[in-house]
Amino acid sequence: MNSQLPSNINRFIRLLFSKNEAEIIEGDLRELYMEYRKKNSISKSKFKLFLQVIGLLRPQIIRRSNSQRPTGMSRNLFKVIIRNLRRKISFSTINVLGLSTAMVVSFLILSFVHFEMSYDKFHKDYNRIFRVTYQESRENGFSEHWARVPVDWVNELPESFPQIETFVRFQDFRTRDIIVNKVAYREEFAFSVDKEIFDLFDFKFLQGQPDKALAQPFSVVLTERLAKKYFKEEDPVGKEISVRHPAGHQERYTVTALIEDLPANTHLPINLLTTINRQEDRTWWAFIYLKLTAGSPPEALESQLSDFVASVAAEGEVNDQLHMQALSSIHLQSHLAREIVPNGQMEYVIVFLIVGIVILIISIVNFSNLNTVQSLGRSREVGIRKVLGGSRGHLASYFYMESVFLCFVSLIVAIPIFFWVMPMLELFLQKEIPIPHRMVLIFAGLLVLIIPWISSTFPAQVLSRLAPIQAIREKGFGIVNSRSRKILVGFQFALAIGLISAMLVTQRQFRFMQAKNLGLSGDQVIAIKNIPQKMKRNLPSMKQSLQSIPGIEEVSACMELPSSPIKDGAILLIEGQNEREQGTRTDIQIVDLNFPEVMDMEYLAGGALPEYLTSAAALPPATASFEELTPYLNERSRAYVINESAMKIAGWTDPAEAIGKNIRMVNSFYELKEGPIAGVVRDFHQESLKTAIDPVVMVYEPLWLLNIVAKVNGNQMADIIRKIETLWSQGYGDYPLEITFLDEEFAKLYAAEKRQLALMTTFTYLTMIIAFLGVFGLLGYSLTVRQKEIAVRKVLGANLKTIVSLLSKEYMSTIIIGGCLIIPIVWFIMSRWLDNYAYHVPIDGTSFLMAFLSVWLLWFFTVASQIGKANRNPAEVLNNE
Repeated sequence: MNSQLPSNINRFIRLLFSKNEAEIIEGDLRELYMEYRKKNSISKSKFKLFLQVIGLLRPQIIRRSNSQRPTGMSRNLFKVIIRNLRRKISFSTINVLGLSTAMVVSFLILSFVHFEMSYDKFHKDYNRIFRVTYQESRENGFSEHWARVPVDWVNELPESFPQIETFVRFQDFRTRDIIVNKVAYREEFAFSVDKEIFDLFDFKFLQGQPDKALAQPFSVVLTERLAKKYFKEEDPVGKEISVRHPAGHQERYTVTALIEDLPANTHLPINLLTTINRQEDRTWWAFIYLKLTAGSPPEALESQLSDFVASVAAEGEVNDQLHMQALSSIHLQSHLAREIVPNGQMEYVIVFLIVGIVILIISIVNFSNLNTVQSLGRSREVGIRKVLGGSRGHLASYFYMESVFLCFVSLIVAIPIFFWVMPMLELFLQKEIPIPHRMVLIFAGLLVLIIPWISSTFPAQVLSRLAPIQAIREKGFGIVNSRSRKILVGFQFALAIGLISAMLVTQRQFRFMQAKNLGLSGDQVIAIKNIPQKMKRNLPSMKQSLQSIPGIEEVSACMELPSSPIKDGAILLIEGQNEREQGTRTDIQIVDLNFPEVMDMEYLAGGALPEYLTSAAALPPATASFEELTPYLNERSRAYVINESAMKIAGWTDPAEAIGKNIRMVNSFYELKEGPIAGVVRDFHQESLKTAIDPVVMVYEPLWLLNIVAKVNGNQMADIIRKIETLWSQGYGDYPLEITFLDEEFAKLYAAEKRQLALMTTFTYLTMIIAFLGVFGLLGYSLTVRQKEIAVRKVLGANLKTIVSLLSKEYMSTIIIGGCLIIPIVWFIMSRWLDNYAYHVPIDGTSFLMAFLSVWLLWFFTVASQIGKANRNPAEVLNNE
């Protein structure tokens, strides 16, 4: 086994330590490296050794022997460094402020990115766990990819593929009413699951055992939060809760186990888990998860799913497909229909990662520029040290350690600010983001090592090559026309232009989403969500009672509230079409007769659904099974209202042409009777602008109305809410009351974009501040060393305007060139980002022009802030020289 130390670590040790000390340290590290190699790979051993080397970077260890100190540089190294930094306190402060700010932002973004990338990886076997999804395709061109699966033959997967170790259904995913001690609660993320769930996912059990938790029918597992909510400090295990079904009947479940609340980084939030009590209940829509046996390649199973579907699917489903999604990829890479919760976006993670890198690069450029001008301005000091025998290695070490010291001070300043700001970021993002301490520590260590190396390399190389007499005479004036420094300044301003441009494009898109006419109005509309079955059968009376409340103008109802996706669809068949393949799939929205009017939809032709539909047939009992409902659904009289998109896919171009035409709606589970089209409404946005407008058919069916909507007078809102609560308690007090405001529900659709915009705006302002600090210090130093030149120009007749123009021209050309180079990159990135929205603003030159103007103003302000140094009396300056 090779016991030699990696060459880069060897060089690093010999740079910092004397020969004798380096040999001792290398011997110890060599033994440690051999121990690491016995248990780890080469790369992991090198990494662990690197962490040990970082631990050696303490001032009391980094010393040189007396024989290595002819100049006395190392004996009082830190005293000299501190003395020099105190002498130029303004430059030191600017360096520390800029770099510490960048470090804080970098740590925050690193924590956020790590959190987003860590979703569902807390499960031990996450790399063997997959979600099965369902892609529905029809010969008429319809295609939809669902996160959940509606077909029962999916249950045959474990028997068909031996590499499936565990198979679990998550079903009954709608909001459920839970009754505990006669108190009703409404809970989301309450699933019925197979008992093998604990073989699939890792949950921390606080009470109970995984193999017995859901072994018996009518068992329930609670999270710690719900247990405290239901039973306070009592032991929940063995107690009973009731689950009320939509039909109104209740089933009692026994609490068999208590699990710890799931962390925030999961796409599958869980509040409680109940058993699937009968084999015949394992049916209908479900989220399907499976675990493969160790070593089984998922690609092999994926490739066999097409044949499996062909062998088990019904005639109308032969074009459908099953797909597999890796568990850890769902949060950032899955945006399918009917996701459990809205997922994140990889584009957002990439954007913030780029922002962090840009801010870090700008701060490093500033740090390097200021370090360079200060170091090169000390050529006399370097010349004297060379006269006294200082070697090139001593000078390089000196400049490096001075930069290390400044970086270390910046880190000391940044760390408490980071811990202070982190809770604010969590509150803003509404997520608990754990700090990846190890990753932050490694990143901080790399910054403290790499940034000084970058900033000290150039001055060390230039000054160490000068002859002593040349260094003493140089006095730093040679730095003024440094081409590399101008390029770096232009580079950082180009990055600033890019970041400002991206922020402005994001602002325009957000304002567009807020201002766009949705085709309906959620202003002054309240909603009562998830009404019980017995209210549906008494809806006319409830509507009348609500309308009697002063301030409520009009009341209606619907199945899916605007702002949430329409979860049901069917095939639209026009008169003369008998086969499903002839029709086109559309969303089907269940509405009350006056729903379009309450939502301020615009009729392009026709009008509301006719009144006779309300008395067409008596409603079946609430306990009726779906099979018992079929005759009722098939025979009840129907009329329909469609949107523009549905009109167009049906083949009509003129809304008036569609009025009176007979259509019917069919799917695999029911058929709605043929009836006339009563009205055509202008296309409206049911969901966010990320989603294209779907064809929608609206139909009246009181059995499926889930939510009441009411247009109200906002001046009486508090009184209206109070009277609704009173009315509810009188007739439906044993059901939880959920009231929401529709405009707030729409606002939630863009909450992520709003937070993204706020963060990007904050980071952009920080970037401009960091750039200003760096250029302020750089320009101030340039003016200091050029005072004689400026004085001579003023004696020869140059005025202040000429001097300012001279200072500006040196950098403006590089800023313009850098900006022109960065614009195509930003254009490409933001175009990809805007592609996530079905409706978005175009990218034009306005944002880039505004970015250029902002940077120009920043540069002008920087020059203006330093103009006093250029306006000194020439006689006084030349006399001092």
